[in-house]
Amino acid sequence: MAASSPVTAKTIGTYELMGLRIQKIVNSHAAQKTRCAIVSKGVNELDEDWSQLLSDLEETDGVKVALTETGAAKITWQSPDE
Repeated sequence: MAASSPVTAKTIGTYELMGLRIQKIVNSHAAQKTRCAIVSKGVNELDEDWSQLLSDLEETDGVKVALTETGAAKITWQSPDE
């Protein structure tokens, strides 16, 4: 009988956790209806992760990111068929 290998949990990094949080906001019914979401960096999230996320979003076709006076980001997008 073969020995079973131990199960290892994959560690989720801070960037991925922030991405999951933002994804939940963007996928909400209200955001999908208006194709707009306003998001802010969480108090426990890293500045580097926030900057990287905004940069990654800006590089995505059909997505626009505008910073507000408060430092939040207004994310708007087009539907794929537009």
